[in-house]
Amino acid sequence: AARPAAAISTAAVSDRVVVVKFDGTVHPDLPWDFVPVQRSLEVRPGQTYQVSFVASNRSSRRVTGQALPAVAPWQATAFFNKLECFCFRQQSLDGGERVEMPLRFTLSPDLPANINSLTLSYSFLRMAEGQGALAAN
Repeated sequence: AARPAAAISTAAVSDRVVVVKFDGTVHPDLPWDFVPVQRSLEVRPGQTYQVSFVASNRSSRRVTGQALPAVAPWQATAFFNKLECFCFRQQSLDGGERVEMPLRFTLSPDLPANINSLTLSYSFLRMAEGQGALAAN
């Protein structure tokens, strides 16, 4: 029973190669460093990939952030499928903590033929830990 499924998944993978670039920015209110482990990756639509970003809390106390993703060109957004992403929920880092945050994704084989490269950018924003947390700064 596994053979037809394997054949279907192989057929779904395109011969086409698309360059996916990764970028990360941090809002000035958030005392973190946040960078992709690799800046770009050549991917085949239909195949699943995993990359990581590294976040470090430069402060001495626990801080919570939320990553907001954006895809450029915007026409590619609907074809970029995040299967597992740190952006799905808020992230809290203790003072001085450094963590690797995985992203699993696939590009749809339906990605328009004129898009040969795209950029996935994350903007990390600070979230309030509790009442008055933002006012304290």
